[in-house]
Amino acid sequence: MFRRVQLDMYPEAALAVVNGRGIPVLALLGEQNEILKPSQEQTIASALPHAEFVLIPTGSHDLQNTAADIFVALVEKFVGFVSNT
Repeated sequence: MFRRVQLDMYPEAALAVVNGRGIPVLALLGEQNEILKPSQEQTIASALPHAEFVLIPTGSHDLQNTAADIFVALVEKFVGFVSNT
């Protein structure tokens, strides 16, 4: 059912491209996330220093379901900002 696929870009290379090109990044993390811990903010910030990071207190791993209104508002704001730059 599952199979391994060959990566066309490794994470380090992808991060280098994103950082080098200044690609806008919105990093959302739920405070109640059962997979990623809120402390991941430091990891994200060091890997993507220009990223906008938002910790959502009421969200878990699937923010689009557990904090849908906040998720949509943040994404709409971010997309509006990016499209105006």
